Amino acid sequence: MLTVVLGFGIVRGMSGAFDPGDPTVVPTVAPSPSALVGGVALALTADDASGTPAALGAATPTATATPTVSPSPTATRTATVSPTPNVRKITSAELTLVLRGQIEAQRAQFQDGKVRYAVPDKVVITGSAPIGGRPTAVEADLTVGVDPNGRPRILAYKLQLANGQPAPPEAQAALAARVTQTNSELDNLLPKTQRARRVWVTNNPDTLWAEVE
Repeated sequence: MLTVVLGFGIVRGMSGAFDPGDPTVVPTVAPSPSALVGGVALALTADDASGTPAALGAATPTATATPTVSPSPTATRTATVSPTPNVRKITSAELTLVLRGQIEAQRAQFQDGKVRYAVPDKVVITGSAPIGGRPTAVEADLTVGVDPNGRPRILAYKLQLANGQPAPPEAQAALAARVTQTNSELDNLLPKTQRARRVWVTNNPDTLWAEVE
């Protein structure tokens, strides 16, 4: 009797284990690690799990092109040529008046000085000058003209006593200084770009003339 009961119990227990009415437990399989991109699961490979740059999709650095700056051309400085200023030329009449004024200045250096002209180029001044502490009659002969550079000049001069003898050296030196001053003033008067054609004297009228280019 005891044997029957045990066998029934074993049979019931075994049948209960295979009862189809019991719920079946489905084992849950854990999904492999994945990455979510845009809400979509992407399976990770072994490389992904290793954390290498290739697996993680790290961007490979690329060389950045350096812009080449071309040097700007150097501006060439062009020399500016300044125009030659217009220098007013003097007229023949103006030069004539200046020359006459210079002769008058020479005459004024003598007491009671008088001027006469000897064709074609002589100006003769007579008067008296202090020589040896007293007035002495003298005569200055001036030759006027144009030098090779086209400048009006007193080209030659001579100072002598009334008897034809040369005047003392101090009187000669005084005349030489006045002639040098006259020539300097004439040279400054005439522009360097202008030339005198000729300087001459006449007796009718008794005066001096000048002509320029």
